[in-house]
Amino acid sequence: MVNNGSIDFAFITTPYEHKEELDICNIAILNDILIAPTRYKDIINNEINIKELEKYPFILLSKEMQFREYIDAYLSKYNVHINPVYEADSSALLASFVELGYGLTFIPDEMANKAINENKCYKINTKEPLPNRYIAFAIKKDKVHNSIIDAIKKEILENK
Repeated sequence: MVNNGSIDFAFITTPYEHKEELDICNIAILNDILIAPTRYKDIINNEINIKELEKYPFILLSKEMQFREYIDAYLSKYNVHINPVYEADSSALLASFVELGYGLTFIPDEMANKAINENKCYKINTKEPLPNRYIAFAIKKDKVHNSIIDAIKKEILENK
């Protein structure tokens, strides 16, 4: 919508494919983590080699989702192939599936913190770290900005 001019700016998550068309400024880091049902604690301790993930069931977002593309790229980098037992259309559902014991998932830590604190699931560290991801402010590069948009951008970037 920013690219076609129907909105002036947007908050997006990185990585973003069409960045050459947009001025993208990172404003907050997203901490993505791997979580597992508590019944896996005896099988998987606090850290795992990413290749070992192939032997566990996974719940992931559907392939069209940007976060799934990010996770697939991360796994592909290490030649890891995961066929999820379930796919969800919302990140909000991922922690619930893990709490119910259906498998592991990658999720932003803010979405898993409550379940982790209530011991409904737990965090697993991978020896191969997930690449950084950000919430970013995006505005079209070639668009003539008015003073209001410039003021909003300045305020956001000064308070990140």
